[in-house]
Amino acid sequence: MVLDACRDVPPDFLEEQKGLFDEGLVSLGKYERFVMNYATQPLKRALGSKNGRNSVYTQYLVEGLKNSQLTTENITEFFNEVGLKMVDEFGDKQVPLVEAPPVRFCLEECSDLTNKEAELAERERRLKEMEDRLMIAMSGMTSMESVKPPIEPIEEGKSFRDCPDCPEMVWIPAGTFEMGSNDGDSDEKPVHTVSIKRFAMGKYEVTFEEYDKFCEATGREKPDDEGWGRGKRPVINVYWRDAKAYAQWLSEQTGKEYRLPTEAEWEYACRAGSSGKYSFGDDVSRLGEYAWYSDNSGYQTHPVGEKQPNTFDLYDIHGNVWEWNEDVYHDSYNGAPSDGSAWMSGDSNAHLLRGGSWVSDVDNLRCAGRSRYDTASGGSYRGFRLSRM
Repeated sequence: MVLDACRDVPPDFLEEQKGLFDEGLVSLGKYERFVMNYATQPLKRALGSKNGRNSVYTQYLVEGLKNSQLTTENITEFFNEVGLKMVDEFGDKQVPLVEAPPVRFCLEECSDLTNKEAELAERERRLKEMEDRLMIAMSGMTSMESVKPPIEPIEEGKSFRDCPDCPEMVWIPAGTFEMGSNDGDSDEKPVHTVSIKRFAMGKYEVTFEEYDKFCEATGREKPDDEGWGRGKRPVINVYWRDAKAYAQWLSEQTGKEYRLPTEAEWEYACRAGSSGKYSFGDDVSRLGEYAWYSDNSGYQTHPVGEKQPNTFDLYDIHGNVWEWNEDVYHDSYNGAPSDGSAWMSGDSNAHLLRGGSWVSDVDNLRCAGRSRYDTASGGSYRGFRLSRM
């Protein structure tokens, strides 16, 4: 699939995203059976026609198709060769992009590489060199040393930010736990074993201060704070799709994969090794040390981080605001994934919230407690925190 229509976002999509995108197509990502070739990078505009009816990129593509040496190469090499010819002329004004699965596919019959280990090694080296050159052009830097990502902290529990206005994140270690509760509601059963890969999670719930930056950058309307104040208070009155849009925008700004936590990730992070009702055990008399809820909140939100964190250094994991999860709601765990992934089958209009809020009683603040709400429902007691790989 070759996508050369990169000039403008379709008006209907632009309206739907409420200013999240201004121009250029959005990358579709990698698909197992598809090779996606874009005339330019995501959210960029392709150059128009230099002379004649075809765009600049199409002219280079047509020339490449006439070259039998290129059409018998791996499709990724073919598209990269075409892209490099553009980069040689236009630099970082337009840098094509290839999204391809790790398979060998050619536009014509592939050249025979049987018993040609040296040639294969040379092709791999050449492909890596082409990809590096394209990345250098895309970044506007002068060498790969300049575009290497910063070294991320690898210590579990150590916090970091990917940008000055990004949420502070904490690395959560990989592990296995028992999800659900035999003592809770029927939708918390059956208790089942889940394995979680290492990931990062927001140290705090996303605040108005952080979310307002997103609104200002994209032209979205800022959510109401109910007169309680903004700043470090958790953002409220946000729909599930608002939280998703914020995560996608943050991903575009940082090049990292931000998203809502899966329900399994959320409970694993909440428990932080605890098998009790709460992250600190079963002693409900201690709940006020960790949470803002109906007994102590004064019926409003509070700035994040004022209570004690759990063992994973996550604050307000109980109370303050219910937190949107990625998953679609199911009324039991029968058939739930065991690998920590999001469970997305079922009614896509109903998604999970976890953790309880300033208006919740002690039962709703349990690690296993679940709540179902319509995707298009906001409210003064609903917010979110993010995960990232």
